[in-house]
Amino acid sequence: MLEKIKKLDLSRFIFLSILPQILVFAISLVFIALDLQFDKYGVIQTFLILPLSFVILPYLFLVKSGEEISLKNIGIRNFSSKTICIFSLLIILITAVIYGLGKWDYSIIFFALQTLVVSISEELWARGMLINELKKSKFSQIICVLVSSLIFAFITHQNRPVYENLTNRFPFAIIMGLIYYRTQKIELPILIHFANNMMGGI
Repeated sequence: MLEKIKKLDLSRFIFLSILPQILVFAISLVFIALDLQFDKYGVIQTFLILPLSFVILPYLFLVKSGEEISLKNIGIRNFSSKTICIFSLLIILITAVIYGLGKWDYSIIFFALQTLVVSISEELWARGMLINELKKSKFSQIICVLVSSLIFAFITHQNRPVYENLTNRFPFAIIMGLIYYRTQKIELPILIHFANNMMGGI
């Protein structure tokens, strides 16, 4: 175990673990300073700050730090048109089942889009990047999943009650981690994450 920890660039991994929170805080401060009243619906927060903080900038950090990493390593592969169609249909189906076809309006569609962006951003970081970093150091499946799940539950959601993170987000993250680790298909945890968050919005 000690030999594996030595192989892992611990300082880089710790920084990667807290980087999204630092970025969200810093970028949000900029927008608060600019007093952007038009973002009262969270458009910038969801569609700009989250992808930047959880995916784009952490990925660039890994690349710039000399990390041999590709988009495929974090779950982004060449998706076939069939996979994209099935994924899109499942997103629509999940939304329809949870909210009902007859009740759809612009607010539900907007919430679904927000939820999808959150799910994609968090999964690419927590399952894609963190698990990939641990796997490269030859940690076992259970260590990779547990460590990434602890970070997801208690660092990403540090503003939530500890009991809630322990009983809800931590077990959920373990399930998502196991699914991704065994299938290497990031779209599966994204779909489940999306469904879970959509149900939470009812």
